[in-house]
Amino acid sequence: MSLETRHAILDALLTVLDEERALAVIEHRRITIRKPLTLYAAKLLAKRFAEWGDGNEAADMMIERTWQGFDSSWVRDRPRPALTGNGMIDALMRH
Repeated sequence: MSLETRHAILDALLTVLDEERALAVIEHRRITIRKPLTLYAAKLLAKRFAEWGDGNEAADMMIERTWQGFDSSWVRDRPRPALTGNGMIDALMRH
């Protein structure tokens, strides 16, 4: 994978995650479950995180539960946070 692609994957995740979580998601996919992210998959995953309302919390749940991805319908034991209005979904739509 080229350095340019790696940066693009990180940038896609940074639209909804802080840097620590974005790097953790990349590491989780690459090392823990051995299914590295493609750029397209990173964009889809960022969209799913944003749909939860708190991308960082969604990423934490994905990593804690050793999931390959994230879907809010899988989480029934936590209330969904209110959207913060910080434009996460708008940012995703521009990418």
